[in-house]
Parts: sequence; structure tokens; C-alpha cells
Amino acid sequence: MKIEDSLLGRTELQEEITSIKTPTKEEVLKSLAKSQNIDESLIVIKKIHQRYGSNKSIVTAYIYKDKPTLDLFEKRNKKKLKQKEQPKEVKHGEEGIQK
Repeated sequence: MKIEDSLLGRTELQEEITSIKTPTKEEVLKSLAKSQNIDESLIVIKKIHQRYGSNKSIVTAYIYKDKPTLDLFEKRNKKKLKQKEQPKEVKHGEEGIQK
């Protein structure tokens, strides 16, 4: 189901996806981008709902028309964005549990 919201510059999309387990946001993002022929950076996944014992998931997502509109309406966590950009560093000696 598609709902156009021209005032906010986005389309709300509700789609049913069949899979064995609950799909990750990355899998859903790639699937929606491919099916809608839209860049992944313009899609925001709001909810993935799967009933217990079912193989169908209902995905709710927003598809924005452009990047400035997305930045205006969606709050981005700067700390998470920095973590995605930088590779994780493991410090030796701090891996064990200290008592």
C-alpha cells in the first residue's frame, strides 16, 4: 500500500515480505530500493513486524523525494553514523572481564 504525502515530500509504503526469519533492516532496505528503483539513502525503515510462527513480515517505510527533505524530517543519530563510517577497533588486554 502506497500513501503519497506531498506536504512532507515522502511516500509511506507498507509492503509484505515473505522470508523464513525476520529480515534485517539492511535486507529490507536493499529489497525496497531494488523493487522501487530508488537510491537506498532516500528510504527510512520505520517498522518490521512479523507475527510469531509466520513467515510473512509487514514492513513500513518512508521514501523521500530528495536528501534535504529527508534530513529535515528524520532525526539522525550522529554517534551511530560515525560508528558506521569508522571500523571497529579492538584493544588488546581489555577483552576479558575484570573483577
